[in-house]
Amino acid sequence: MKVFIIVILLISTVYGTFNYGDIFVSVGGGTVKRFNQNGNLLQTITSPTFNNFTMGIAFDQNSNLYLAKFDINVISKFDSNGNVVNQNFMQPDPQSGPGIIVTNSKGEFYVGQFTGTKKLLHFNPDGTRINSFTMLTDVGGTLHFDLGLDGCTVYYTSFSNKIRRFNICTNTQLTDLAAPSLPVPFIFGIKVRNNGEILAVSPDRILRYSSGGSLLQTIQFAPCSSIGLCTLFSLALDLDGSTMWVGDINSGIVYNLNIATGSLIKSFPTSPVTSLGIVEIYKFNTVKTISVAPSTQIGTVGQSINLNIQLTGFSGPVNTTFSITGANPQIKYQIINGQGVFSYHGSSAGNDLITITADGITNKVNVTWVLQVCNYGARRCINGTQYQICRINQGYANFWDNLETCCSGYVCNPNNNGQHCIKQQNPLLNTTTCTLGQMRCDTNTSYQSCYTDPKGNIVWGVRQVCGSGLVCIQSNNNIYCMNPQNVVQPSNCSGTDMLCTSTTTYRRCISQFGTFGWGPEQSCGAGTHCHQSNNVIYCY
Repeated sequence: MKVFIIVILLISTVYGTFNYGDIFVSVGGGTVKRFNQNGNLLQTITSPTFNNFTMGIAFDQNSNLYLAKFDINVISKFDSNGNVVNQNFMQPDPQSGPGIIVTNSKGEFYVGQFTGTKKLLHFNPDGTRINSFTMLTDVGGTLHFDLGLDGCTVYYTSFSNKIRRFNICTNTQLTDLAAPSLPVPFIFGIKVRNNGEILAVSPDRILRYSSGGSLLQTIQFAPCSSIGLCTLFSLALDLDGSTMWVGDINSGIVYNLNIATGSLIKSFPTSPVTSLGIVEIYKFNTVKTISVAPSTQIGTVGQSINLNIQLTGFSGPVNTTFSITGANPQIKYQIINGQGVFSYHGSSAGNDLITITADGITNKVNVTWVLQVCNYGARRCINGTQYQICRINQGYANFWDNLETCCSGYVCNPNNNGQHCIKQQNPLLNTTTCTLGQMRCDTNTSYQSCYTDPKGNIVWGVRQVCGSGLVCIQSNNNIYCMNPQNVVQPSNCSGTDMLCTSTTTYRRCISQFGTFGWGPEQSCGAGTHCHQSNNVIYCY
């Protein structure tokens, strides 16, 4: 008895000879037929080795075609022109009957098996087996299954009236999602929608479940309104997200249906039926990735940071979730079509972990929020009427405090002369904030120079940062970046004073920037001690 298996796949990108929306049908004799969506035959792809039961089809990111050959127990690889690359690309378990092939976001393969060990198999993109999973099965093994949006949960039917679940990330059998309330003897093909809903095919109807297992809809349509008229066996989700394709193993006809209404849009035959026909429908799954730049980010508390997001391998706009845990916990949603910018505000210092999720694919980025360094008591204008004052928190760290607003009719005073706000008519508003050639330490680790900008305005220039570990010291109009240990602390000492600071160290009184103070600590030689007589230091 000749058996043919029809497998339909919708590809989402143009590669080689395959066009957007082409439908691939796996029929008997090791043959695959390619149709357009009107049912017109475009290409017949043949295998060098004959087999009755040709089953699942999948594609990689280069549009190479992979075909499961049920009765000879191999999975073959074809190029994008339909030429055989490797007849025995993946090897299932002995006498296990490979069926459905599903690819994940990394381009790896999962293969279901009807009989034998009935295990779900996991392969690398090069065809090397990675793992296998022993799952609770009924008569149909793991033949029909789909991978959930989380990349871990497998939904499968096993030719029973139950939808079973298994976590391949933890190798754990989960509770069944659902057993239908309607009297259906079997569930065959199963697909997970982008919104998490589950579509499952029984012989005379399609069942739509919520992600929690509630039955949302039962779809029946003529001529398949009762068992015996048709035997619906498999389905695929169209790229538009609102329609599906369902295959009938009795007639070999493929039906295109509206999911929301259940109405029939069109149908076409795939091959003359001379015996049992099995229809399975697949959707092309490119390797999907989420890229983030920069991969790590440091932000200043009170401000916002931007992350550049690139989605590769996704079809159209994708609802993307940004789950932030840590110092600034929150969840944000954003629709991204290919690429976009994600921005969020940091109100607390500390570390955040951002988990970015789109269609079950995830990536993570770390953000560190720091308090901006400032000099205690300093004030800065944020805009014309608002300002911030530098204060000390409970951890004795300096930070810019919350924005304060000037009273009506007043604006922020650009000069640090004690007045936070000045009247709008104050002449100070018409003066420059610096004198050409002037320099200043604007923080304790950076400085600025006054210059003329391209518009002729005299303004403070771009902040210049002292080297690592150095602090900014200002004397008159001179700027010095120094090691903090070498900075003189003002004192009442005179220019000739010396002082033993311990049994082995001493200091001299020096003048720095016109101010007398004790200079850096100096050490006596090895094995000697500091002795002081009047204003003279001896080390012996």
